[in-house]
Amino acid sequence: MAGGIAHEIRNPLAICSSAAQFLEEDDNTPEFRQECIDKIKTGIRRASDIIENLLRFARPSKNPSMDKVNLLSIVEETVALVESQVKVKKIDIHTDIPSSPVWVPGITSLLQQVLLNLCLNSINAMPGGGQLTIEVENRNTEVILRVQDTGSGISDEERSQIFDPFYTGRNADKGTGLGLSICYSIVKQHLGEIELESEDGCGTTFTIRLPSYNPSIHGGGQ
Repeated sequence: MAGGIAHEIRNPLAICSSAAQFLEEDDNTPEFRQECIDKIKTGIRRASDIIENLLRFARPSKNPSMDKVNLLSIVEETVALVESQVKVKKIDIHTDIPSSPVWVPGITSLLQQVLLNLCLNSINAMPGGGQLTIEVENRNTEVILRVQDTGSGISDEERSQIFDPFYTGRNADKGTGLGLSICYSIVKQHLGEIELESEDGCGTTFTIRLPSYNPSIHGGGQ
């Protein structure tokens, strides 16, 4: 579990590190420098949020407060956060999302923690470059979120244990599998399901199913 927690905090710190490396270059425009500064500030806030969320898991509430959350905003912010990482590692990032807001009941910081974790795991699985795809599909009663990569894939043995909080995987130093037990817990807390499709050497797809926001059930929202 300690490895998973360390990985959770390392994720936003890695984004800060990438942005700081760009700041060290002399030929950056003022606009790009400000973008890097903003990402460092956001990464620090994310690390703080993760610590707060972990403390919340240590003292869970029986009735966590769920808000009306636009999942597309979470996707867009997460893509912005990992932009420096994918650029350095020569990874193409592609999004396939609806043009209109997609609402789910949830806690924004926790849902972003899940998506950021899955994206960074995918990035770590593609050290030689590749493609990261994020898809959102809005159905009548549920929302589907997919994170797909063209990386090294996950073996049969790892797939059977990947959500085990005490399992760190054969590539623990590269981040594969770490923090996924926390992702699983967050998705379950949001009354959703998370599924894994992968083949060793042929990429990985995580599919998350969340209930759609229903005002008659979840209240008026924001």
